[in-house]
Amino acid sequence: MATIVIKDGSTLRKLELSTIYYVQSHPQKPHIVLIVTGQGNHKLRASLTELAELYPDELLHCNRQTLVNLAKVQGFDRERKSLFFERSDLGDIVCSRRHLTSLIKRWSQEGRN
Repeated sequence: MATIVIKDGSTLRKLELSTIYYVQSHPQKPHIVLIVTGQGNHKLRASLTELAELYPDELLHCNRQTLVNLAKVQGFDRERKSLFFERSDLGDIVCSRRHLTSLIKRWSQEGRN
């Protein structure tokens, strides 16, 4: 199982990629990403590009500010160009036109592999 090491103050913890719903650029802090999981949010000093390159099968670009874990995606709304998760409290994530079609194609093929 792939993991990401998170530094929380003076503590280091491993976070399993399977628990991640999505990763976003931090709105106020440059060079920091916000990792959203079912157990809470975590901050990590990294870039979205670095994470997408390290975990190309797990984390995929949805828009310029967001990587999503397709295994956690419940479905897509083509009209609103967004994706949603099983947990409604996480809200919908708007996808760029550039990434929407490829995400839907890859998501629909995941169960067949």
